[in-house]
Amino acid sequence: AENTVLKLYVELMEGEWYHVYNADQFIKNASVSGSYILHADLDFTDKIWPTVLMYGNFSGTIQGNGHKISNVVIEQTNNSKTNAGLFGALTESAKLSQVTFENIHFTIKSGTRVAGTSYGLLSGTVTDGASFEAVSVLASTLTVDANAYFGTEDYVIGKICGMGEAVLENADITFDNQHETAILPTEEAA
Repeated sequence: AENTVLKLYVELMEGEWYHVYNADQFIKNASVSGSYILHADLDFTDKIWPTVLMYGNFSGTIQGNGHKISNVVIEQTNNSKTNAGLFGALTESAKLSQVTFENIHFTIKSGTRVAGTSYGLLSGTVTDGASFEAVSVLASTLTVDANAYFGTEDYVIGKICGMGEAVLENADITFDNQHETAILPTEEAA
């Protein structure tokens, strides 16, 4: 070869990053400390959202690049878990940016222990310091079956998150109330 010098330019990022092009890649590499860059919309139709994220303390990063995660169905039936949502908890180092969560259906099933828990569509709990930039939750539902076991008043259920509302006041999160439903048991149903 005439020119034996090849110049490479790289941008280094701290940590282990996954470049994700489909839902199967995301599922395979799901980790509470993972960092993900989305290069396409992720459709979870007929796929199971990773349990490690649903109940775990997510401290990683999702850079959505304007893409969406859609068609996720979550059913809470585990009586030993105290936080649940797309993420069990978002820790102070969690970062979500430029991502839309659309058509998310979270159901707290009949018989689930609700006492001492925190549930929300996005996260059960959000810790102070978690970062949000251009995050949307659209056309999604949170349903509580009438026969879920409440036991006491020691529980929190929220549209976006169960606990951490004060943290979210200045967060860059959009929620589409027009399509949102929260079905809670009535005295007649209970």
